[in-house]
Amino acid sequence: MASGSDKNELLKRLLKFSVKIIALSSKLPKTPAGYAIASQIVRSGCSVGANCEEAQNSISAKEFLHSVNIALKEARET
Repeated sequence: MASGSDKNELLKRLLKFSVKIIALSSKLPKTPAGYAIASQIVRSGCSVGANCEEAQNSISAKEFLHSVNIALKEARET
């Protein structure tokens, strides 16, 4: 089982990932396609951390696995 410092390290890394995704989205072309792509990568990229945070606060193993699987799906989509 992961220790508290491991969990904090993961959350710190996911926060940095979200910040990098937002920075990347601001560099995309200011066109309709660019806006659509930027919007999608920000939504999916930032939700990874939110879903991992939710997983850590889950009340059952089933809920934990569900949240982690959603986070993994969003990471792949990003």
